[in-house]
Amino acid sequence: MSSDSMILTVANRLAYHPPFDRLEPELLDRIARGIRIRYLEADEIVFEEGGVPRPEFYVVVKGEVAVTQQVEGETVLIDVCDDGDIFGVRALLADRPYAARTQAKDDTLLYVLSKKALEELLRDEPRVAMFFAADFAADLPQRGEVNRLEAVRAARRHEKTRSGDNARRVDPVRDVLTCTPDTSIRQAASMMSDRGVGSVLIVD
Repeated sequence: MSSDSMILTVANRLAYHPPFDRLEPELLDRIARGIRIRYLEADEIVFEEGGVPRPEFYVVVKGEVAVTQQVEGETVLIDVCDDGDIFGVRALLADRPYAARTQAKDDTLLYVLSKKALEELLRDEPRVAMFFAADFAADLPQRGEVNRLEAVRAARRHEKTRSGDNARRVDPVRDVLTCTPDTSIRQAASMMSDRGVGSVLIVD
């Protein structure tokens, strides 16, 4: 397969999953050109809890990655990333050690994107910035939250369901949370956490 064909394959696969489904073709092509592919064998570790974050993040192409934490001396499963899921971003955004261990459950294929690619996405596409802000907010305590794992999975299923649809229906009766395009991810995440919501409307 030629280099151009490989880039097209990567771009087409990314385009099915948020937040990449929101990118203009030119930006998506640029991101695809900088991706490298990593193959994991079953039980292979991507990063350890408490480790210093690498200048990269990951998209699952095939297989599953278990996300676990040590709680009172026991290993607790907090999430499972599968096709199209992104992980490793929060540590980059917060500039903090990894909060969990990630380990392949079976043979797994990943797209590896650089920190530079993340910065480019956040700079050039506000909707992508808000997507990651929502994910960041999901990692913060939510009022009335009973099961964080189920809450995050539900939000992820919602994003996948609306993949490819750039229009979001808004109930005019509700008090919609809004922000400006220059709102930082940390600020947006804090706003969403305070309001107990998982999305924000960007207005000029």
